[in-house]
Amino acid sequence: MRMLERDEYAGLTSFLKKKTSALWEHERLEQEKQGKAPKNYYQGIFHKNDCRVHIFNDTTIVYRVYNVRFIPIICELTGHYLRAIEKFPEMFGSGNAKDVIQALYDVSGYHRTLEDYIEYLQTESCCYIVQKQKNTFSDEILRIDLFREYMQNKYDENKCDFVGGLFHSLKHFSKDRKNLSIGSDINDVFDIEHIVWLCICAFLQKNPCDTCGKVWNSYLPLNNGYKLKFVFFHEVHTNTFFIKTIHKQAINS
Repeated sequence: MRMLERDEYAGLTSFLKKKTSALWEHERLEQEKQGKAPKNYYQGIFHKNDCRVHIFNDTTIVYRVYNVRFIPIICELTGHYLRAIEKFPEMFGSGNAKDVIQALYDVSGYHRTLEDYIEYLQTESCCYIVQKQKNTFSDEILRIDLFREYMQNKYDENKCDFVGGLFHSLKHFSKDRKNLSIGSDINDVFDIEHIVWLCICAFLQKNPCDTCGKVWNSYLPLNNGYKLKFVFFHEVHTNTFFIKTIHKQAINS
């Protein structure tokens, strides 16, 4: 990983501003079709310090671009997420997304209501993954949301599941044997940001698995005879990918 150079930053922000603007307009139209109040803003400019650069080989560079609200929640070890796990361990691994959100809200110092906080997490915090190959930005980008939505568990009406995004992905991981989301799997990672790295690695080797190109899969080894299956949803109008789900599977399955 290296620092982002000044001229590199200018090119990246120019490219990403166009992509995020197109995505915002598409999502706004979709929300109107569904009868929802559309968002009236989007973040198109990113601070240089919120960008990370990875060199994969002589021809491929990958940029991680965090919006300003994503970093304090996820990337800093002293951020809200790990403080919530320390203070309310019983709220993680319970199988209920509402427990995780409540724990985060209780340590966040957020001054508005819990419902406002859910909207804040769901719509205002994300990370963009951009590839550059042979000095040209790939039109494909990955957006990692904290979660796309949460809905009632189909097996237990008293619980909710995260749908898509990082919070759903964290159900398969732990840190210091403490669950990181609603799941109970014990698969320790160094920190939560490492999960973002796994998502990047999976994204770079994805393959389409349906005829219309809307669903793409990728596999990464996990441990003890298991692998992780990453499923990406492809928003074809803007060539943007989202994490739909992650499944833990036996390697031979």
